Amino acid sequence: MISSKYTVLFVVGFFVYIALMILIAYVTSKKTSIEGEDYLMGGRNVSLPLLICTAAATAVGTGTSVGATANGFRNGWLGAVYPLANAIGLVTVALCFAVVRKHEFRTLAEELQFYYDGSPKMRKFMSVVLFIVSIIWVGSAINGGANYLAYLIGMNMITAKLITVLAFGVYVFIGGYMAVVWTDAIQTVLLFGGFVLIAIMAVPTAGGFEAINTAYTAAGNAGAMTAFGVGSQGVLGVLAVALASYYGAMAGPTAHMRVYTAQSTKTARKAILVAAVVVACFSILPALVGMSAFTLATNTGATAVLENPDFTFAYMATTVFPPAIGLICLIAGLSAIMFSADSDAIAGVTTFLTDVYVLVFKKSVKDKDIPKYSRGILVIILTAAFCMTIFATDIMSYISNVIGSLTPGIGVALLLGRFWKRATWQGGVATMTSGIIFGVCYLLIAPFNAWIVSIFAGPALPVTILTLVVGVVVSLMTPPSVHTEEERVALVMAERNQERSASVR
Repeated sequence: MISSKYTVLFVVGFFVYIALMILIAYVTSKKTSIEGEDYLMGGRNVSLPLLICTAAATAVGTGTSVGATANGFRNGWLGAVYPLANAIGLVTVALCFAVVRKHEFRTLAEELQFYYDGSPKMRKFMSVVLFIVSIIWVGSAINGGANYLAYLIGMNMITAKLITVLAFGVYVFIGGYMAVVWTDAIQTVLLFGGFVLIAIMAVPTAGGFEAINTAYTAAGNAGAMTAFGVGSQGVLGVLAVALASYYGAMAGPTAHMRVYTAQSTKTARKAILVAAVVVACFSILPALVGMSAFTLATNTGATAVLENPDFTFAYMATTVFPPAIGLICLIAGLSAIMFSADSDAIAGVTTFLTDVYVLVFKKSVKDKDIPKYSRGILVIILTAAFCMTIFATDIMSYISNVIGSLTPGIGVALLLGRFWKRATWQGGVATMTSGIIFGVCYLLIAPFNAWIVSIFAGPALPVTILTLVVGVVVSLMTPPSVHTEEERVALVMAERNQERSASVR
């Protein structure tokens, strides 16, 4: 817990900030349509500036403000890997997948159905997987927000997680997708401004790079100062973090939602590419903040951050600045968590109402009922994510282990379906199934986990290899795709509306 002068200031600032986000959501709901599909898709008319902000914001998010700075704290320049890999993931989305904007899909499950011969089976299977993945990502953001509150106020972690859920849940509940986009835009300015301020002050406050190098050497981790921390973690260790981060951006439902909701294909591609460049330029900052924090904490004996490096950003914000400026930086860090959480939550809601609801109830949600149902599903998602995070505290381990073991299958399925015409829906399902089985074994079977870590340093690389091989082999063993592009689009829309067209099927 920090000193009382920060505690009172932060608590007041925190509630003012959340009130402002709620006000923005309310104004947005009055000035833009939140009826029917517009509640989830923003009228498919999100402009270039807003799209850049929301894409960059989501890519930076909790993984950077909490996870990457913690990685920088532990392993120096490894802290730059997470945002840089995210940027590469965004480039992949822009160049490879933005073209589907013209088809007016709503979800990644619909997009995957399109790639795999319009197969309803592929869509049904993926809808459940993607819904769960969205909940996992929301859980990551909840962990991040709870770490902030726990460090700053000394709050119990369970209570801190509950407050974090309520903080972003309210404004998403009110304004839907456009509330997410507008609050992201404002929070992006806060985040990047706060990070730049801290990074500028951090290294001099720590005594410069010589002092930082001395601190890591004295701690027996001189390899942290090598490029991307390779000397500390090894090539496979760096690759494990990079792949988990890459798939998080490339295969996550939120990045693809930016495509579906853009004004046009051109707008989507340009916005996501610009966001990728911004994130890539930003990637050095978490490492600088993390390394400086390690040096300061080591020299001053800051026990809280030494025991839990997820506190790194909050620790630096309250160490290098006077209270007023520190508050701005703290709110900036909190912003990153909020716009990670809100985007993943709305993606989960969209997946449920478009795909899972149809799977369970055999009918689509009426357009006029979408906002009402969306709010109910949002509450369920937030509750599930909260429960999922009760036993998780380490952000980077959460991302590397849970996300790193489950999302590579989605990424491989996307790339195979998009670029290999021989890919079949059976191959796509096999790709995902093999990845899920591997991921569950990795997470639950300790000896298997230890064996994978000892060889590959993490699950992302072996899952990639396994799912690619399985997807190719099963596709070659099953009948090839038969539908044209137009027929596949028609199949996707028919499944959304639960129509049956003999001319297509």
